[in-house]
Amino acid sequence: MYMEKKMSERLIAGIEMAIRLEQKGLDFYEKCMSQTRRQEAKELFDFLIKAEKTHKAGLESVKKGVLKNSPEVIQKGVDKVMKLKIPVPLFSDSDLAHMLKSTTNLRMMFNKAMELEKEGMGFYFGMAVKEEDALLKSFWKKLGSDELKHKQEIERVGFIMLGIPKWEVL
Repeated sequence: MYMEKKMSERLIAGIEMAIRLEQKGLDFYEKCMSQTRRQEAKELFDFLIKAEKTHKAGLESVKKGVLKNSPEVIQKGVDKVMKLKIPVPLFSDSDLAHMLKSTTNLRMMFNKAMELEKEGMGFYFGMAVKEEDALLKSFWKKLGSDELKHKQEIERVGFIMLGIPKWEVL
């Protein structure tokens, strides 16, 4: 995997942007985790923190491989992300059914979390469209798919925790 200087500079810029997106999500989810008392929300934010850390570590490894022009290091970074399994749903509907309507603060947390995941999803799928290298294309697609799964689980858990019936969001 030999990369031209211009291509690798563009890829590095994309990876650096992706690392900033992951860090932004990580910072937000850690803040949410510290501010909520709801166990179900804590479990969701803990899951998201772990996923963001895995994404960030994979991106940093791919960046290192691109800078060294090392296909082996790039592959290791890609593998970190590809091996991440997203167990959706995290909670069954019956596990969440007992929850009562929550506070406005929790609603804000879920809305912001969905916005972060949508931003990441759009960025990663956009990078996949532009990418010519098959390995990196699949890497960007996996990151985008993970963000989509995160968003869907945040929506599902958030709607249940906030007491919003499914028909109200259709």
